[in-house]
Amino acid sequence: MARAASARASAVPATAGSPDTLVLILLVVSSLALVSVFGARNQAQAMDSAAVMLGVAGLIACIALVVRPLEGLAGVSRLAMAWGAFLAWGLVSTVFSGRVWASLVGEVTGLLGWLTLAAFTAVALAAASRPLAVRRLLAVAAPVIVFAQTAATLVQLAMSANPRGSLPNSTYLGEAVLLLLPFTLNEDSGGFDLRRRDRYALAASAVVVLAAAGSRVAAAVALAWFLWVLVGRSGLARRVRIAASIALIVTVTAGALVFARAEVLGSAGIETLGARPQMWRVAALAVAKRPLVGYGPDGFVAGGATVTTPDYAREHAVLVFRPGAVDPHNLLVWVAVSTGLVGLALFVWAFLELALVWRARARSGEEVASAAWAVCGVGAVLLTAPLALQVVPLLALVVGASVGGVRDQTPLARRTPARVAGAGAVVALGVASVLLAANTGTRLTLEEHGPQVSSARTGLAQAATDLWRFDPHLAHLASLHWGWAAAGDPRVAAGQPDLRAIESAVAMDARDPFVAFERARTLRFYGAPAADVEAAFLATFKRWSLFPLARAEYAVFLAQAGRVDEAREQIAIAELVGDDDPDRHRAVATARELIEAVR
Repeated sequence: MARAASARASAVPATAGSPDTLVLILLVVSSLALVSVFGARNQAQAMDSAAVMLGVAGLIACIALVVRPLEGLAGVSRLAMAWGAFLAWGLVSTVFSGRVWASLVGEVTGLLGWLTLAAFTAVALAAASRPLAVRRLLAVAAPVIVFAQTAATLVQLAMSANPRGSLPNSTYLGEAVLLLLPFTLNEDSGGFDLRRRDRYALAASAVVVLAAAGSRVAAAVALAWFLWVLVGRSGLARRVRIAASIALIVTVTAGALVFARAEVLGSAGIETLGARPQMWRVAALAVAKRPLVGYGPDGFVAGGATVTTPDYAREHAVLVFRPGAVDPHNLLVWVAVSTGLVGLALFVWAFLELALVWRARARSGEEVASAAWAVCGVGAVLLTAPLALQVVPLLALVVGASVGGVRDQTPLARRTPARVAGAGAVVALGVASVLLAANTGTRLTLEEHGPQVSSARTGLAQAATDLWRFDPHLAHLASLHWGWAAAGDPRVAAGQPDLRAIESAVAMDARDPFVAFERARTLRFYGAPAADVEAAFLATFKRWSLFPLARAEYAVFLAQAGRVDEAREQIAIAELVGDDDPDRHRAVATARELIEAVR
């Protein structure tokens, strides 16, 4: 008995009475991701900065797992199996995507590729190995971060600036606030000794700020949690609380649907079709075309482009894809188009297992409501919005801490096969985290290009592509920088470095229509034979047959060659989409002038 008691005592985390330095560092790095937009000149740079923070967090998490491995998986073994299966299938989807490195890292301004999933997993596992320390630090950090985001948004509203706190937009702000608001309202989590009315005032302010900033779904979910807490602490009889809770759910749901109708309900007709239903319909067509493995993580643009054809555009309102700028705005749709129906089934299985772990822990008397509400609240937003990369590290901490603390009777360290497998997984996750941080860090300064900056960055671009020879996005960036330099200096143009770079990018990514289009443009710039230029345009249309800007510029090419009827056909396709792209409008106008000149 004494030996058993001693063993149980040794299983208690060392963090129970003192701060865990690694967890503190992990929380600080994860929180820094929320301010990664500062200093960034564009969305791509902001996401690169957030990816660097996530990669560093993943590396720190792996170090924490080496220092103290996850001691047991009782109650979460099936969850680990489900999530591990999803990660493995995501890797299979990456291999068969035709755009391997792009699927590993993710789209330019999304960066939710397989490496992101791996870093997320590392942070969650580290949190699960130190749940008490993570929960205590979250309880301390949550009110501070919510207050800071609320104050920053109020200042932005007062200055008539875009209200978004420290995040790229108000929806991302909503995700961050929803993730931390339950910990702010939790009085028993060991955080700041705030009075109840102060916590309520902060929560009410956050709800008002989210609504004022336009984060509609987040505001509705935050209000639901706030009112749920008020009802639970009201001292009313159990029957009254149940009735009040039901009325609350109905009222808030109805209010949310009305308030968020622009995102959810307001785009039912073809004439008023909003972007989200368009995205979901295109994603469904893409999944139907590749139902098994999808198009690789973060593959919505590649998949959606393949099914958005001129014939489809003649019948339906369509999306206009831009490099890395379109997400399906629904997490389940993202998973389906990225990893196919198999990946979606594995993802749903993992979430169901997570819910079962929460239920088991709640029955044992542990506090899981805050974490469960935080994750499900963010999940509700993710039904109509993309996942903010800035929020991913904190989300991983919350998920991990919500499942940690349950021990096997036989410690994992005593099982040699499991210990070896665990060590191998930690090493793999650490390598993935390092790759994510190093690769996106290399890209940071290259995301801005143009006549004023590119000439000074060609050397850095060349060094980056030499270092990451398998990264098509870096090769594309290098081509853009070299292209601006070549346009201003005939000596640079003589060597055609931009053409070499873009041809390398095309060879590495079999699905991205934007790199193929840049190759066609570059060949035209250098006066390549007409047959080669035309072949490059046709290769672009194999990747995205609608591509309005490419169709417009192809019309110019055809009109210059005197192929007037074909040019008119291309103009008609280019005008199937009523976007406000000035480049497309200029190209169409130029093509028409050339056609008139021929007449």
